[in-house]
Amino acid sequence: MSAYSSCVRQLHALRTTSPLTPQLPTLVVAANGRLQRRTPTRWVRAVLRQAREIAADADVRKAVLERSGHFVMLDRPQRMADLILTLGSR
Repeated sequence: MSAYSSCVRQLHALRTTSPLTPQLPTLVVAANGRLQRRTPTRWVRAVLRQAREIAADADVRKAVLERSGHFVMLDRPQRMADLILTLGSR
């Protein structure tokens, strides 16, 4: 989580000097872990909070992937491909 927090701080710093393009389609994906859960993990809640902040500057789509670990593109490749394709149709 500390590395992620560092990335978020860097993103905030970059946004002050180089804001995101308002029409830029942005996809924020959070993995809810490999086990089935009834509620979002602390990690997912943190990622979704950051997505809400980014949404102030860009066109943000959020997705939570169930039964996926850190490497969502390996754990859920078809779901990731589907999500990415939806960005072009907006």
